[in-house]
Amino acid sequence: MFYFYILHSTQLDKFYIGHTTENLQERLRKHLSTHSGFTSKAKK
Repeated sequence: MFYFYILHSTQLDKFYIGHTTENLQERLRKHLSTHSGFTSKAKK
């Protein structure tokens, strides 16, 4: 299955639009882990 999703950072007041074929819970876990993308800036 193919998913589109939107994440919102209240701290940055910005949206991130993503897509995946992975399980959505697994993809969210990856966004919340340590990496250098949008969500790493948004969760500080």
